[in-house]
Amino acid sequence: MSEGEDYDKSSTMYSPEGRIIQVEYASEAVKKGAPALGLKAAKGVILAGVVKTHSKLLESHEKVFKIDDHIGATSAGYMSDSRYLIDRARTLAQSYRVTYNETIDVNVLAQRIGRLMQRLTQEAGTRPFGCALILGGVNEKGETEIVILDTSGAITKTKATAVGANESKVMDVLKAGYKDDMSIDEMMKLAVNTLREVSEELNPEDIDIGIIDAKTRTFRLASLEEMKKAWKKK
Repeated sequence: MSEGEDYDKSSTMYSPEGRIIQVEYASEAVKKGAPALGLKAAKGVILAGVVKTHSKLLESHEKVFKIDDHIGATSAGYMSDSRYLIDRARTLAQSYRVTYNETIDVNVLAQRIGRLMQRLTQEAGTRPFGCALILGGVNEKGETEIVILDTSGAITKTKATAVGANESKVMDVLKAGYKDDMSIDEMMKLAVNTLREVSEELNPEDIDIGIIDAKTRTFRLASLEEMKKAWKKK
């Protein structure tokens, strides 16, 4: 093996510094993706992401996804990888409902998706998923939850988080504006203003927002009218 050249060719090989470089490359792919964020408070969960395309000829794609009635997700990185994991999450959620006659907890779902993502960091002939996921939802006790899964499959529980381009700047804006007692409208306003801070020439229709109310435990996408209302409150 030529010195210093082949450690990045396999996800099953550590470099002398103890790094799995293919996982780090996957993280770089995430950093090039359109930004997405998630935040929670006692009254609900907000998931948001930029869906703006790089060409006027292209239609925008989904950025926020429904997993189950009480769980949503958003992501950054390779959208094909994200959609595969979203489909797996939906299947796991429905399988859990059929098997146990109850809804799956966000943390349980995150652990199962995380195991799948981690497995591809140690199996030969595979590559890590080039995406990071943010899962948000409300458990049966009415408690809100936000979990982030990075490209290695590591799981982090958080109050507010972001993935994608300008992640550090997004986190700075969230830290400055986040409060534990925020209403859903206030969280929507913070999400919209945060994405406007880090994205150029953004319009209301360029943002997807998913809302999960803690009382109803029901996921829904924000309407364009709600987006425009939040947009005016900068």
